[in-house]
Amino acid sequence: MIVNTTKKMRGALLTAFILFFMAVPAFSANLSQFFSVGIDPSAKDVFGDKIYDGVLDFFHKAESAIESEDLDALMALYSDSYKNGDHDKASIKKIWARIFKEFDDLSTMHNMRFVVVEPSASTVIIQCSGLLMGIPKGKSDRISVDTWTMNDHILVLETGGYKIMGTTGKPRKRLWFDKALHPLF
Repeated sequence: MIVNTTKKMRGALLTAFILFFMAVPAFSANLSQFFSVGIDPSAKDVFGDKIYDGVLDFFHKAESAIESEDLDALMALYSDSYKNGDHDKASIKKIWARIFKEFDDLSTMHNMRFVVVEPSASTVIIQCSGLLMGIPKGKSDRISVDTWTMNDHILVLETGGYKIMGTTGKPRKRLWFDKALHPLF
């Protein structure tokens, strides 16, 4: 009886293991253990694979750029029309440069759901809660650099995929910035 149960458990674990790794995009393999994106699973059924995968690809590219501190790759994910309060694409580039200068081992976590998708899929609004974390230079402990709750990320379909055009939500002061800010996530 115990042998039979053990075989069943091994089989179930092996199946779960295979399904998990088949479901994780290959792109994620190069990202840190701290990165995570949780998207309402019903979104794929409602909006389709193309939109769902396009948005997921955007967040994977952003995470890759953040973890590798590749400012040019990160800025390529911003629309030239980006606007967030007083900030435009040029000011956000300065903010990210400062974040990269002050922190190591940056990563993000997201929990989101699709709010609006235009019929043409050219604009997607995603409601997201999450955090940007990293280790301050010269320190050893990971801290939260930025957090957001129920912010709406506005993504637009431009050449090369989705790009962020803006973020809405309740403004609040963050860490050492002098203006309310939510740079990307």
